[in-house]
Amino acid sequence: YHQALLVKNGDSDLFQQQLIQALENNPYHFPARMKLVNSLKGHGADAQARSWARQGISLPLPAGPYWQEMLLPYTQ
Repeated sequence: YHQALLVKNGDSDLFQQQLIQALENNPYHFPARMKLVNSLKGHGADAQARSWARQGISLPLPAGPYWQEMLLPYTQ
């Protein structure tokens, strides 16, 4: 996650790859999930953003109300 933040203003593909890696290590890392969803949406990858948001809402241990509220608009 921290590596992704270092490249945030540079290569968006590397930024997204680092965030995906962070989520593979910990699917409950909601700040990383939100940054990834926002980045994908900002680069026109709406279907991918929607998929990552839906995954965050449907984890076995549900996201708290704050994160559900943040992710919900991206699931539609």
